[in-house]
Amino acid sequence: MRSGSMQARPMTDEPLDLDKHRGMAAQKATDLRRAPAEVESNARNLRERQTHFESQLLSVPPASWPDATAKARYVLKLYAAGLSPEDARHRDLVAAILEDFARLATRRSRISATMPVTGDLIACLRSAADRWWSAGAAGSIR
Repeated sequence: MRSGSMQARPMTDEPLDLDKHRGMAAQKATDLRRAPAEVESNARNLRERQTHFESQLLSVPPASWPDATAKARYVLKLYAAGLSPEDARHRDLVAAILEDFARLATRRSRISATMPVTGDLIACLRSAADRWWSAGAAGSIR
């Protein structure tokens, strides 16, 4: 015969959360062991989503100036993220180009949003390249 504390509990479909029955130090230790696996899983998911997004960017040509600037912004931000903290000149250059995009976007009301972007995009990229070269970037090419 079982004592009152040893009576069998009815079986349920609910899982038993064992962490509730452990001390705080043991729970923290378990959380610390689980965290790297979760971070790695999240990073892997992010890389997969980024790869899928970049594939879409490559496969679909922009239909308008806003589409083209969105692609260019994405690439510029990737470039800026890879710059060393000491590379203030290139960071400033990227910031200036992004500001140019914002300024040009406000003038978009006078231009049809569906206008083909080839000429505008080439002019913008030439302007960005001119700014880059004039900033002395030619000497920093490896």
